[in-house]
Amino acid sequence: MNRRSRMLRAAVFVVALVCVTLTGFTGGPVHTDAAWTDSEFTTSDTMTAGKVTAVSNLNCSEGLLGAIDFTWTAPASGGLARSGYRWALVGAVDKAGTLGASAISMSLPRSLLDLGSGIYSLYAVGPGGWESAAATASVTFLTGLVSNCSPLVRSP
Repeated sequence: MNRRSRMLRAAVFVVALVCVTLTGFTGGPVHTDAAWTDSEFTTSDTMTAGKVTAVSNLNCSEGLLGAIDFTWTAPASGGLARSGYRWALVGAVDKAGTLGASAISMSLPRSLLDLGSGIYSLYAVGPGGWESAAATASVTFLTGLVSNCSPLVRSP
């Protein structure tokens, strides 16, 4: 084996070693949940995105024995069909639940609550689990008998 042949083999070896080393550092392909799983065909030149319309006029009041009662106006027509509502209370205590599509009120009983403050959020849920923007209220539980709430204004 002559000198030129050895140099060429050494260069190939170094390039291969660098490629293997770099591949090891990048970690290879990364799994992702994002993917297209279905295709649709249309004969139209336009498409329109659907929107789940949010509830309006969220109000709250202190109920009996520290419970907080929420009322709202169901989303106006024009958006995607509503299949229900999802609510969440995040703060001193984290609680969540769902309501039927015809609901226009709910009560958070004292048994679900703890002392402290948090944010109550109400979402209209549409087809496929799509959700509207949240209607929110600030809630505070001072004692087992005293609670306070105040709807928060949503930015457009």
